[in-house]
Amino acid sequence: MEGARLQSRLHPRCGTSFLLIVSLLAVLLYAVSDSLVQLYLGEAPGVWLRLLTHVSLLPLVAGSSFEVLKLAGRYRDRAWVRALSAPGLWLQLITTREPSDDQLEVALRALHEVTSEPVPVAVTA
Repeated sequence: MEGARLQSRLHPRCGTSFLLIVSLLAVLLYAVSDSLVQLYLGEAPGVWLRLLTHVSLLPLVAGSSFEVLKLAGRYRDRAWVRALSAPGLWLQLITTREPSDDQLEVALRALHEVTSEPVPVAVTA
């Protein structure tokens, strides 16, 4: 239990960071795509065309965001990666909190069930 408590609740590959990356990348990519469609058509795209364009670009946004998140985890010791990951970690300060002993106990029990390794936790039923 104490070993688990020593771990930080903040992590560059957290889902909160992923959602932040998705949001920022989507705004950027959708703005560019809307501008390109407007340039091609000569007028602002309608709602249905924008919806079709945005939905078709969604796999690109999600996949690119996931790759950025993987790179952030792999190269987290580099200063420029830490700087780019900082907003996601700041957001985690708002969206997460330290787990209680009961939550840690459940997490360690689940880890034990998955790995079949002995976990030294006194479980109270």
